[in-house]
Amino acid sequence: MNRRISAKIFPTIVAISLLLILVSDAVDSSILFKDAYAIEEFDIAVDIEDNEIKRGDTQHMTVTVFNADTDKRVSDADVKLTVYPPESDSTSAEDETDDDGEATFDVKIDDNAETGNYDVDVRASKDGYDTKTTSTSFDVVGSSDDNDDDDNYDGYDDDGHSGSS
Repeated sequence: MNRRISAKIFPTIVAISLLLILVSDAVDSSILFKDAYAIEEFDIAVDIEDNEIKRGDTQHMTVTVFNADTDKRVSDADVKLTVYPPESDSTSAEDETDDDGEATFDVKIDDNAETGNYDVDVRASKDGYDTKTTSTSFDVVGSSDDNDDDDNYDGYDDDGHSGSS
């Protein structure tokens, strides 16, 4: 008895399968499956503590990730921050957003770092969301140890030695 039911249903299953194949070829498949897996969008806000920072200091940056449709903060998003100095190789760091949708980065600016404009790319990703990248920048200026007031130079270094040998 089970064989007869299967034998009767088989042509129907084949017909439905062929019909689905024909329909999917005739109609854009994105229309058929657009609600099957909704991809959400991010908004990213980058707060750079100092737009101008001196060599030797630490640049504090906070990245906040939002759902673009609801403006709610997104926790557990992967965030990659990449800093591009003017003439040398980039440096990257990764973090995950906390319950407030924030990831924080502290970038130590080397004492001998190049001065100039440093570009920053921030990429956020999470399952169910479209990966998004945003860009910003900051400037690195002279060292925090630089003495801009040369009028106070007394001819001796900090150890009391004469500046001339």
